Amino acid sequence: MVLDKTGTLTPGLLRVAKVVPGRRFSRELVDLVAAAARMSLHPASRALAELSRSPLPVDYAREEPGRGIVVRVAGRYVVLGSCGFVEEYTGEKLPPRPCGDVATVYAAVDGVFAAAFCPDEELGTGSAWAVEKLKSMGLRVVIASGDSSGSVRRAAERLGVEFYAGLRSGDKRALVERLRGHGPVMVVGDGVNDLPMLAAADVGVAVARVALVARSADAILLRGPPGLIELLRVAQVFRTSLYAGFTVATVLKLAAVAAGLSGAPLPLVLALGDDGAILTAVAAASLAAAGLRSRTRY
Repeated sequence: MVLDKTGTLTPGLLRVAKVVPGRRFSRELVDLVAAAARMSLHPASRALAELSRSPLPVDYAREEPGRGIVVRVAGRYVVLGSCGFVEEYTGEKLPPRPCGDVATVYAAVDGVFAAAFCPDEELGTGSAWAVEKLKSMGLRVVIASGDSSGSVRRAAERLGVEFYAGLRSGDKRALVERLRGHGPVMVVGDGVNDLPMLAAADVGVAVARVALVARSADAILLRGPPGLIELLRVAQVFRTSLYAGFTVATVLKLAAVAAGLSGAPLPLVLALGDDGAILTAVAAASLAAAGLRSRTRY
């Protein structure tokens, strides 16, 4: 079972998990930082924006993609961004890697370092439960993601599974093809960059309603990873009932041939080998499915 991370196991939304305060850190500075962060569309900025809802006025904002943003909030200048970007405005040597291997957002107010914010992803509702159920079913669960190794490693450690990070679309496909050498592979993904590995898998499952992704998948989950358990349960019931029906039909057909060769009445042979075989096979398949459903509880 190969799972994408962002958008599949995690909702793709960040929250501030840790704050490393600088000089003169205060609640007022948090309000200023949150107001400035609302001027950016970066996912990390959206996490900072949730720290405060104070309606402070903003009259200037300039964003440098990939580096940071400069905002004037309530007459004070707020700078948010990477370590090097904020150092240019403060002239200070900022603490390196205050968040460990988590991407850090540095903040300065009026040229003074205010704080370092550590945004992190949370697992989606039901993701941990679904992965535990998959492992209990004897499946090998793997995370394949294009995100940095730090964020993927943290998600994998929480779930207790192996992971591959920093993968491009071609890398994901190569991973799936390599894993198929050990057995059938099901892939679950949500984005266009997951299309190659969905196509390479024995079974591809989409958790998004994006038309292109949905058309490339064998199944679509509308409730995210928890829906995988129901999908596998239904597949198991269907397979069991199918095998039961075919087995009973084959046995009855052979019995009809044997009865015909031994001189049994023709009407009996026809009833046993035709309608009788079909009806009995359907009944056997239904009973097998009902029995499996009654024994299976997730």
